[in-house]
Amino acid sequence: MKFVILITKGLIRDQQMRRTTMFAVALAAMMMAFFGSIFFGSKDVNPWLFICYWLGCAWLTGLLLLLALYDLITLRSKVLVEQRKLKSEFLDSTGSEKKQK
Repeated sequence: MKFVILITKGLIRDQQMRRTTMFAVALAAMMMAFFGSIFFGSKDVNPWLFICYWLGCAWLTGLLLLLALYDLITLRSKVLVEQRKLKSEFLDSTGSEKKQK
């Protein structure tokens, strides 16, 4: 169980790995939706298999949405930190120019 937690932490903290995982999950969900519409289109399908399959597809889609939301929040926080840093550097540089004159 600890191994799974460590992998999850590493996956969430690394932006490139997180986006690669999002791509793979999106691809898997699209393929499941495509093949599910083909193979489960007939009426002689086991209802439990049908329900489990589409719940798996919904789970992948939910995972994708949560990863995308997390990526959006982390990206937004990094942008805000950089904006504050640039703003403070700009204000410091304009203040030092006024003192020199």
